[in-house]
Amino acid sequence: SHHNKIKPFLIRQENGEGKPIEKELLQTEVQKLEYYQFTMCIMCGLCDAACPIVGMDQEYLGPQALAQAYRFAIDSRDQGWPERAEVVDSPHGCFRCELAGSCSAVCPKGVDPGLGVQLLKSQVLRRKVAHRAVGGGPGGSRLLHGQVSPVPWAETRGDGGLPAPIVQP
Repeated sequence: SHHNKIKPFLIRQENGEGKPIEKELLQTEVQKLEYYQFTMCIMCGLCDAACPIVGMDQEYLGPQALAQAYRFAIDSRDQGWPERAEVVDSPHGCFRCELAGSCSAVCPKGVDPGLGVQLLKSQVLRRKVAHRAVGGGPGGSRLLHGQVSPVPWAETRGDGGLPAPIVQP
């Protein structure tokens, strides 16, 4: 399933090979609110059914999986962005979205998967800029090895340079 490709669970260095996380991972209310809307998804599939790109491209990850990729990408407890970025920045990933907006219009829970996909695009682009700024290339990740990045937000979480999302009031 496309949903499984984005690894819809917290990825932590200390729980490699499926080992459970043994410590409590605390968050501030602000950190939780960054992704909370996307936790309301009930995976009903209506967003995918309404998406014209899903209808044309069977391999397109679709708004449901991509919005969930964003949900985990901005979760302060997660360290899996480098792995997910490779999946969502593929020929059938987030940049296939053409902003039809039908996915968000049909969501019965008021989740805005279209917004999640657009914010995910922003994260992917920021990652590419950060990699180029330090001489990395596609698939390379010098930021993960403790190097100081000339891009101020590129090491805010130490997992490949995810900045906090811009939240509209």
